[in-house]
Parts: sequence; structure tokens; C-alpha cells
Amino acid sequence: MNAKSIALLIVGMMIISSVFVFFHVDYPANPAKLVLHFQPPKNVKPPKIPQMFQNQTFNYPGMYLNQTSFTSTGNTTVVLEGYAHNASSGAPLANQKLGVIVQLAFGSTTTNSKGYYRITLLQSGTGVFAFSMFQFNPLFLRLFVSSTPGTMWKNLSFSPAEKFSVSGITESHGKNVGNVKISMATLLGGYSTTSSSTGSYSLSMVNDTYLILVNKSGFSPLPIPSAINVTGSPIQNYNLDLQVNKSAPAYYISGYVFNDLKKPIGNIEVDSTTLNTKVYTNAEGYYNITAAFYLNTLVFSGTSYNTLQQTVTVFKNITNNNVTLSSKNPFIAPPQNTGITNKSLPVGMSNNSSAVNYANPTFINLSGQVLLYSPPMLVPNSQFLIYTSVNGTYFYDRITTDIAGNYAINTSYYGNYNFTIVSSIFNQTYKNTQLIGTTNHVPIYVNTTPSHIFNAGGKIQNSLNNSLSIGGATINLTGGIGSPTLASFTSQPNGNYSISALGGNYSLNISAPGYISHNYPLNLNRNLTHNYSLTPDFNPVKGAVVWSPSNGSGIPGASSGNITKQINSTQSRYNGVPPSTTNYTPFTLTLKFVNMSNKKTINNTAFAIYIEVDGAYFRLNDTTNNTGDYNITFNYGGTFIIVPEMIQYYNPGIYVNTSNASSHNPLTVNMSLLHLYRLNLTLSNTYGVYNGSKIPLDNLTSYGYILPIVLGSNYSGQNYTLANYSVPNGTYGFNYTDVHFVSKQFPVNITGKNNSTTVHIVPYILNLTWNTSASWGYNISSSNTGKIYSKNMNMPANASHALISLTAGSFILKTYLNNYSSSTPVNSSSFTLDTKNFSNNSNFATINGSGNFSSTYHWASSHILYANYTFSSSNWYINKIKINLNLTKGDTTLYIDGLNYTSNETYSNYYFNFTKFFLSASTTSLSITSYNYVLPSPPPSTANITITYYTTTLK
Repeated sequence: MNAKSIALLIVGMMIISSVFVFFHVDYPANPAKLVLHFQPPKNVKPPKIPQMFQNQTFNYPGMYLNQTSFTSTGNTTVVLEGYAHNASSGAPLANQKLGVIVQLAFGSTTTNSKGYYRITLLQSGTGVFAFSMFQFNPLFLRLFVSSTPGTMWKNLSFSPAEKFSVSGITESHGKNVGNVKISMATLLGGYSTTSSSTGSYSLSMVNDTYLILVNKSGFSPLPIPSAINVTGSPIQNYNLDLQVNKSAPAYYISGYVFNDLKKPIGNIEVDSTTLNTKVYTNAEGYYNITAAFYLNTLVFSGTSYNTLQQTVTVFKNITNNNVTLSSKNPFIAPPQNTGITNKSLPVGMSNNSSAVNYANPTFINLSGQVLLYSPPMLVPNSQFLIYTSVNGTYFYDRITTDIAGNYAINTSYYGNYNFTIVSSIFNQTYKNTQLIGTTNHVPIYVNTTPSHIFNAGGKIQNSLNNSLSIGGATINLTGGIGSPTLASFTSQPNGNYSISALGGNYSLNISAPGYISHNYPLNLNRNLTHNYSLTPDFNPVKGAVVWSPSNGSGIPGASSGNITKQINSTQSRYNGVPPSTTNYTPFTLTLKFVNMSNKKTINNTAFAIYIEVDGAYFRLNDTTNNTGDYNITFNYGGTFIIVPEMIQYYNPGIYVNTSNASSHNPLTVNMSLLHLYRLNLTLSNTYGVYNGSKIPLDNLTSYGYILPIVLGSNYSGQNYTLANYSVPNGTYGFNYTDVHFVSKQFPVNITGKNNSTTVHIVPYILNLTWNTSASWGYNISSSNTGKIYSKNMNMPANASHALISLTAGSFILKTYLNNYSSSTPVNSSSFTLDTKNFSNNSNFATINGSGNFSSTYHWASSHILYANYTFSSSNWYINKIKINLNLTKGDTTLYIDGLNYTSNETYSNYYFNFTKFFLSASTTSLSITSYNYVLPSPPPSTANITITYYTTTLK
């Protein structure tokens, strides 16, 4: 059979739903003879073919397609009959199936005991018929079939066909399978044999294409390959791979299922995903399940156990396929928290089993605090491993306490849990708890060896007088400022204290009545002795804060030493006990600040007042009102020295006695003018492109002192703004932060003389430089809001540049050609203005396209010739077009683009400019009279627009 016939055979096999669609195969006893019973295919419609034979079927293998033919002239009924005999022996071919084939039509009949055959033809015409009989060479006869019904006699003489050896083995998944019945079948007959116990087989077969069928319990009837083509030579090692028939398993797998305690588990589901079957273990954990040949996938699952999947290779029945299932992890924890080996278990774990209810999984929180037995305290920032076991499977989770000693872990199941808790520095401890709700609060107590406990001791003292001890002070041990208290201690009446705690970094919050609470760091990594001090809480004035002279006055021209000297010239005293421990009535006094030189009030001016009480210093910051007044409120009665300070004024100190202050309320505060120097501060805008060159002063602020520097006069000129200040000696810091300028911070020193300082303030500007052959336009908008900040649709051609003022931010530059602001941008680029220099290029084409055109017109009379130059896209600017002109004598005037050109001249490589011509369509035309011309492709040109943001002087 030729290659095309083989291909048709394979296609036919793919169409059928199974081998039994076309055939029912009987396996005969030796001598082998295969009988094929034809059945019509189910749900498959064969091709529609002419009704050639009365008993006709579809030639599904496609035998002799290229060797048969027939031209029909109409319908008829002609009986073709005769005798078939063996050409070699002359013996009749009795009781043999005879096939008659014409293209896709297959007719068949069976000879009688004398070799007689009879077959009815239903089409008249002429053609080549193939006559085929199993194990004989086919006959090809040209027949004329009459349109007149009747009979036609044709004897057939068949030559025996040569046989060839075919051998191999029957196997499955690389393993030999013996005692397999094998059939090699064609439409007209076939061969059969049985492989040996080791799977080997051998047959002697004539040339043909055969369908291969096997019969072996547990295997499909179609092996791989399922067909063979014998073509005139022996075939060796034609091995047949048997496919497992999962619907008819022939083996079984059995064994026991145990837990990690090696105890059998009943009611475990055993699923065979290979055969889609299911069994359950009995009370002894035993199971027995059917299996297919070779690979079987078993899945073991139970409510309390992790699912186990297993692949079992089956060549025979499997017994003692025992498996062990691990209990499900009760902790909601990462996978690495399972699979603990016995060698890594803490002591006592083997008898510490939990009873877990796996029936209703949910989210359960277990939380609480970890506490130390001795000394009693919460345990912060510590790690623990918490172990448990269920049915012999061990689990653990990792918990870390927070700064307050809190821990939290989560489980998925209710139950009675026995936990073993282990840490590197704490002794192993045990905890039994019943989890019965979704939230469970359980404290855990731990202990440790003395080597991890350290002691701190000393004395709590008055900071103003170290000889004064503070008894009854509360000492809270915390993990840091603002953290919860881990342990509390109290100082003895003589001020002594003693602390015992785990080693670590802590904070001590020490407080006592009448004193300002204070936090001290404590690094407890050894035994320590240290004294701590508290400052009396005698704040005399509402709004005042504690001030330390070591931090400086915060005011230019005023030293801490002079202020404390003025305060201490007369000792301030409070009446009675500190206000933090008794009731008192505040007293308000109006201070009127006056310039001692001109007796004018000092209005709307910031000041600082310094006060001392029993060695504690305080400072009050505020501002006078528009009449120079300020209401100061004393928290309790007494006698005080207050020292007022301003940037430009000072006062050596005022004595206040609250018992008779009402008699001179308001109290005049005479301020003396300090020796001042002029500071002329010039802010220069080099570029001069913002608000008419003015630099606004709204966002010029000073820093470095607790009081603001007051601006005097100011003046704006070309590209600068001048700010004047009158200030004493000192170093003054300034910040300039305006959205249109780069933020700048700078210092200015006043050292005994006037100072004039110029500071360059850099605006956010763009320098757009370009070199184009086309006029163009642009707009700049915000990347965030789309707001347009700058726009100009009349940018000229040729080389130039422009400065554009912007603010800090991110922007989009869109460029347009030839002033067409409503058209699609030819380019769009993004940039950001901040405190960094940058340069960004935006390139777009100003001319493009390709092509040549030429035309010759011999002038006879005036004629207008339209020449079209086609561009490859629209929206390009045409700069110029090159035309070669060759005019002969006597030609009339030539007009190009409205320009007059005299005759009798030759223009070679002449460029005609099309100025300000924007091409929005695909073509343009030239009006020309008689001439020869050529228009070459113009070279591409690129417009380069460079955006540069400068923070230095523009060169």
C-alpha cells in the first residue's frame, strides 16, 4: 500500500470512537483465521460516495485509491459473476472473502465451496476495478459495465502473495507482559498469535496494512502502535506497548495506615485517582484497594491528619503498603515549623500530648503576657519556642514578646493543649490550657538562672541640692519612653533604691510629688550603682518652661551668665509649699513694655522672660500686643526677679512681690536699646524673569534664635529686593522658600559693624534653545493637574532661545509645528524642576517623505500641468523643493508657485522655497507651463529643542 493509503488509514482510525466501531473481532483457535464483521460507525458519517455496489461500504483504509477509477454514465443493475482460483495450483479459492474496490466504494462477497462468486454493480460506465483476496496479490481489471441490466462473467486468477516475518515483544511501561493474544487484521482477513510467557511473538504476513488488536486482562485492546504496514521486507523489534485499561483492573494494593505513634488509624479514606475508586481503613487501619498495571496514585486523607499522596508501581499484587500520617498542625504558622525530629525535642515532650478537636477549624487567638517569677516583672522583647504534640506528631511556633511583654499566637482548632515553652535564657516551663473560644487570654510565667538577673541601686536626690534625698519616689521600669511599665519600685525614706531585673536596655521613669518627672536610660548588663536627681516642680508662671543656662539664652547679645547673674541678685521665693502639692490662687499682672529712650510702647514685639525659683530656672516666650502690653499669670504668690529680653532691647531685672503687686498694676517694664548694627540683605534675581524682576519677601524667615528677627524697611529694584534689619552682634540664619525659586539657606554675621550681604536667589526657569527650519509653538502643563503654565504658538524658525518662568514641580512640554496649536503635538516630553540641574532634548521632524516625479511636455500652446508630490504621512512642514528646469528657446513664460520665470533660460538644481506652507493633506500641486522637470526626495531634517534648567548664572 502506498504512503497516501497509509495516511488515509490513520485518518480513518482517528475518526472512529473505538476499534469496535468498525469491527467486532473474534479470536479463533489455531490455525489462525480472523473473521471481521462490519458494523457502521457510530456518530461518524463517512464521505458521501456513489452507490457502486449493492452490498457497499466505505473503503476506510483507502486501499488502491490511485490504482482504481470509474467514469459513470448512469444507473444500472449488472451482476458480475465467475470463479476465483489459485493461479499457482489451479485450485478453487473456496469460502474466501472477496473484495471489489473502486476508489472509496468497497463491495464484498464470499465464494462458495467451488470458488464461485457473485456481486451486483449499480453504476454503468468504464473503469479500473481492484479485486482483492486475503494472502493473494490483487488483480486490477478494466471493465465496461453496460447500461442494460443483465449479467457479466469474469473469472479471477489470484497469485499467492509472498509472506514476511514480523516479530517483537509485548510490554507495558518498559516491562515485558506475557501471554497476550495478538491479532493483525485487514478488511479481508488477518493473523493472530499469543506472545510467550516472556512477551515475545512472531508472525509470517503478506504485504498489507493491518490494524493491531490485543487481548489481555487489565489492558486496552488497542496497543501502541495500533497498526503495521508490511511492505516487502521482514520487520523485527516491532514491540507492542500495552495500555492500561483502568475500567478493568487486575491487581490490588493493601496495607495499614498508622499515626506517628505507630498506632493504627481507622476510617482513613484511601482514594485511587488512577481508577477513581475509594475505600476506608477498618478499625485496625487495614485497607485493600484495586489497582491498575504500572503506576497508581493513592491519596490518604482523614479529618485529623495531613493528606498524603503516594505513587505505587504495580506489576503484581502489592501487600504491606503501609503509610504513616502526621497530624495537622494546630498552629497557624509557616511550614518550616513542622517536621521536628526527636533529637531536637525539648526534655519531657514525649508525654506532653494535646487533645485537639479537628472537627471545626476556625481562627483562634491565644495571647497574654510573659511574666518573670522572681523578681516579678514583665518580660519584654524576648523570643520563645512553644512546642506541643498531637498523636505523636510534634509542632512548634515562635513567639516574641513586645515592649510590654505581650505575646500572641494563633491556632486553627479548639482543644486541650499541653505546651512546652523553651528559651535560650529562661528555664523550660509547661503550660496546660483549654482553648474554648476564639479569644483566649493566658499568662505565661517563666524563670531564669541568677546569671541573667542584674541589680541597680543608689539614691534619688534633689537636683538643686544633692544633700536633699527624695523618699517615696516611684521608679517605673519600662522598655523606653512612652512604653508600658514592666516593673515598679519605690525609694526608701532616705532616698535609697534597689532594682532587680533581667539584663537589657530599659528606661527609668522617676517621679515624686513636687518634682518634675524624668526619664533616664538604663543599660542593665551588669550590677550598677548610680544616683538619680529630680528637679523641683516650682513653675512660677503660666506657660513657662524649664530653662537650663547651659543651653544658652537663645537671644543675640544676651549671655546666659549675665541673665543668671541678674536673676540671682535678689533671691526669688515662693510662699508656702510648691503648687503641685497644694491649692493656690493664680495672680495676673499686666506688663507694659516701654522704650526707655523715647518713652514709646514697644508694640507687637516678641520677648523672653527668665525667672528662677529655689535654683530652678524657667523661661516664658510670647509677644506684646498692639499697645505694648502683656498679661503674665503667676501660678502662686511670692517674690520674684524677672529678666525681660528682646532682640533689640534688654532689662537688668524687675522685682515683683505678688502680695502688693495689685497696687502698681500695670507694671511698666523699661527696656534699654542695645547697640545695634544695620544689616542690608540684598536678594538678587540674576535672570529677571519673575513678577517684573521683584523677589517677594513673604517667605524669607530667620532661624537660630528663639525670637524672630524683625524686618525693617525693604525696597525692590531691577532684578533685586533689599531688606533692612537693625540687630545686635550675632550670627543670623535665614531661609528663603518661595515656590518660584530654589530654596536657599544662608547665615549672616554681625561682628561690631554694619553688614551688606548679597544673596543670589535662583528662579525656576527654562532656557529653550532651538534650531529649526520651521516656525513652531509649545505649551507647558502640570503633569498632575493639566494646568497650562506657559504657552506660545508663535515661536520663529531658525536658531534662537527663550527663557520661561515656572515653579517647582513636574511638567509636560508639548511642541507643535507652524503655529498649529489645535493640531496633534509632534512631540511630548516630561521634566521635573527641583534643586538639581538637568538638560532634556525634545526632537521632532520638520520635513519627511520620499519619492521622485518627472514629466516632459512639449509645448504647443499654453498648458497647465499639475505635478503631485506624495508624502508618506501628513502634518509635516515643507521647507523647500528642488526642481531642475530646462527651457528651450521660444517657450512661453513659466509660472511656479505664482512666481514668473522668463523663457529662454535654463534653471539647474534650482530650489524654489515654499515659505510658511503647512502640509496637512497628502498631496500638493505645482502650476507649471511647458518644461522638463525632476523633483528628488528632500533629505530629512530634525528640529532640536533643548530644555535646560539653570541654577547658576546664565552665560
